[in-house]
Amino acid sequence: MLDFSAKKIFTIPNLFSLARIAAVPFIGWLLLIDSVPARIAAGVLLVFAILTDFLDGWFARLLDQASDLGRMIDPLADKLFVILLAFVLMATRDFPLWLALVIVGKDALIVVAGVLVAGRKRVMMESNIIGKYAFGFQAGLVVCYFLDFPFGEQFFIAGSLILIAATMISYTKGFLFVIRSPQEVVVVPTPPQIVPTWGRRAIVAVLLLVMLIQGYYWTAENALGPVAAANPTPLPAERARALAERYAPILVFSEGDAARPVAVEDYLASADLRQGPRWFWGLVDGTAKQGPLAPADLALAGGGAYLRLNDLGPVADFTPMVYAVAFEAGTDGERFTVIQYWMLFPHEEGFAGRSGDWQMAAVYLEDEEHPRYLAVTQGWYATAVELNQAGIRGGRPILYIAPGSHSLYHSAGEHPTYVDEEKIFSLGSETTAAGVELRPGGYLLKIVDDSDESWLSWPGRWGGPQPGGDRGPRLWNPRNARLGPWSHAVEFLRFYLK
Repeated sequence: MLDFSAKKIFTIPNLFSLARIAAVPFIGWLLLIDSVPARIAAGVLLVFAILTDFLDGWFARLLDQASDLGRMIDPLADKLFVILLAFVLMATRDFPLWLALVIVGKDALIVVAGVLVAGRKRVMMESNIIGKYAFGFQAGLVVCYFLDFPFGEQFFIAGSLILIAATMISYTKGFLFVIRSPQEVVVVPTPPQIVPTWGRRAIVAVLLLVMLIQGYYWTAENALGPVAAANPTPLPAERARALAERYAPILVFSEGDAARPVAVEDYLASADLRQGPRWFWGLVDGTAKQGPLAPADLALAGGGAYLRLNDLGPVADFTPMVYAVAFEAGTDGERFTVIQYWMLFPHEEGFAGRSGDWQMAAVYLEDEEHPRYLAVTQGWYATAVELNQAGIRGGRPILYIAPGSHSLYHSAGEHPTYVDEEKIFSLGSETTAAGVELRPGGYLLKIVDDSDESWLSWPGRWGGPQPGGDRGPRLWNPRNARLGPWSHAVEFLRFYLK
């Protein structure tokens, strides 16, 4: 008979397990805020949650406080930890969708099988040690994506998949043992310890070592200061304008799509400046300044601030505007003249519903007479191609804008949706070659310079209170700061050049 007496409930191991469950929503919330203090706080909670998984079992053995409740909530805490954070990281750190589905599918099968068996017999089953090691590798994987630490991802993915398969085999053998047993109360034998004690300790040591390396890497690259910029060299004003006008793109919108890139001043005139933790979609956030705003007003709030649009009115009344910047970037062996075109769309009409949606197209020149590459953004992702693979008219690239999302493409047709570095969804955006064209002259082309510094370098987010809203052009990045197209234009190109 299960023992749920107070003596068996209020134990140190159970408190550790409950603390791990309680930490998960706070870690997810801090990840969505996405500021350096929030990431540091989330990292502390993440380390605490992982340690509690080892401490609850250790105290249970040390103090002889194993309990029926502990056997139930310990694996539940592990599952909630990995599943919830995997889906948060999928939205904020490119955690692979397929792996999240594998983890959820494994746990769902175990729960369903357990419910079916529990309806027929009472089962006494100890915690599965293989499942514990699977949790350890999945926790390491979560840390990888949390810290944007690319070097450990494949190691932890491979280890997680192997241990998930071993866990499924172990549970399957246990369920078959229960079904075949003629007894009403079945005690499932503990899986044999195939790995010796020294081997298990070595695995734990490796996991901890890799996590410590991850922590050091992230701290050195992020927490101790911004990622070093490549310091692109701005072109002289006259040359920058000449090149920007020469390669100014032709924008093609779908029929009926009223979206147009707008002037920053028009956007700010319809926005409030908000500051706060963005709880409950910003309901408890304070207004730092009520609109209409001017670019200089952005200095009233820092990196935790965001802009929230009021009633926009017809976008047709706004000034169509494309911003351009031209500079040289790269190394002595690989140097480009880069012309970037930045477009601010007031809001997305799609699922994300973000406002202040920045998109960018960049032309890379080997010299002024030889344009080589075109890079275009799709939300937090991008595509780069040889310029001869893109549509060109009169020497100008043709950009096809997807309705709703404003993602930019170098060709018309159906385009997959990017969830991580792989193309996951077959359904995505569709652009048309026979849409409404906006040519240079139909929009104003503004070369950004030091006079625009007040909004270019503002660290807040354009649009909110949705977490993960875009930052301005100088701070915008699709995946992490080491791929910022303004500060790391060549690294950005190479990463997305397929």
